[in-house]
Amino acid sequence: MSETCKTILLVEDEPDARFLIVTSFEFAELPVSFQAVENGEEAINYLSPA
Repeated sequence: MSETCKTILLVEDEPDARFLIVTSFEFAELPVSFQAVENGEEAINYLSPA
């Protein structure tokens, strides 16, 4: 069974926390990719159509 890779929007301003979250998912071998932004404004810009 093939799993589709999902994208997770990670909103986190602390680099160490981002590293921990991404590394945990990689260790679990989950089929996800990350789009990381540092704050809510960047998240809204990412989610809003251009």
